[in-house]
Amino acid sequence: MRKKMLNSSLMNRILLFFLIFVSPTFTHSINSTEEETIVEEFILCRYCGSDVTISNFFLNKISPYALSASNQTFYNHQKILVQTLENSLGVQFKVVIVRKAHCAAINIRWSDHFSWFPGYKWRICLCSNSKCTRHLGWMFEPADSPEINSLHAPSDQGFYALIVGDILTESHVNSLLMTEKHHTEF
Repeated sequence: MRKKMLNSSLMNRILLFFLIFVSPTFTHSINSTEEETIVEEFILCRYCGSDVTISNFFLNKISPYALSASNQTFYNHQKILVQTLENSLGVQFKVVIVRKAHCAAINIRWSDHFSWFPGYKWRICLCSNSKCTRHLGWMFEPADSPEINSLHAPSDQGFYALIVGDILTESHVNSLLMTEKHHTEF
């Protein structure tokens, strides 16, 4: 019964996440019929467990300022581009690039100061959980985007750089959770 309830709860969570956050970007028309992409893996905030993105959204977009870049096996044996970038203070970050992510809406200007991606402005990406709001990475938007001053998140031409050490997969979290033991009679 407990397992059935957990599965139902998980399915409801997935459905809600899909309907609110993902569905507009997951459906596309092929020969006048709609086709949906299956969610591969949820990517979560390491600190609070809130949904940040899904593994379907990983991109291989390299920064010309990357100190290093390599394809690494992460998240369900998927090869993902991980690059090391350094900010203007000399702090280095290992990041992955995704098309879509769920960040808190913050009221700061987009900046082109020390942008790792020429032609793009950036702003920080914080966890969307109001009790967490940890720094998870950065949002990038084309500098010539006409509506950039009114955007709280990147448009379809933008992307996100997420810090590898601040995110993890739902399957990794589930592997750490203890499961109910089944005892046998002797």
